[in-house]
Amino acid sequence: MAASASSSTQVKSGSPLRLSGYVVLCELGPGPNGRTCKVREKPHRDIPPYMDDLAPSYVLKCIDLSNQDMEPEHQQRAVQQMQRLLNLRHTNIVQYHRAFLYEGRLCYMTEFAECSTVHHLIFTCRERGHPLPEALVWHLLLQICHGLQKLHDCKVVHHALKTRNVLLFPEEAYAHPQFKYRCKLTDVAIPELQ
Repeated sequence: MAASASSSTQVKSGSPLRLSGYVVLCELGPGPNGRTCKVREKPHRDIPPYMDDLAPSYVLKCIDLSNQDMEPEHQQRAVQQMQRLLNLRHTNIVQYHRAFLYEGRLCYMTEFAECSTVHHLIFTCRERGHPLPEALVWHLLLQICHGLQKLHDCKVVHHALKTRNVLLFPEEAYAHPQFKYRCKLTDVAIPELQ
């Protein structure tokens, strides 16, 4: 899959990333090996501007492979491993949408988590002096286990499981107010980048 001209953002100093068909909404922050941006598909010219917010948002992560001292064949293998994740479908694993190499970076797009992370939920509760209810902890833990089971069934190991890599999405299926979140695992590590 190739990247081409259009929207741009600074992903690496002095090197704008251009993806046809996408608009960069904001930078979400730097990571240890690259940067992360929130993007949205460009609306079709027939869609009125007031409907622009209806398009889904995605997270675009770019990992600088030049810092990894990787041979080109290992870079290609990393892309192939990432593309395996594109076919992974489970309610407790974040959906991967695209994966490609762009100017020495492995780029991939996932769905955007509207409700942040488990890390943020714990931090917010601690700041407000409210402990997480035990029933909610079990609810979240069960979903994490379901996601891990699916990964392991597909012979994929999550090498970076931590609260920042468990995303929260709104869940209307549960009537109970504590169970308003669906957990999804993200940042499933690529062995080539370990």
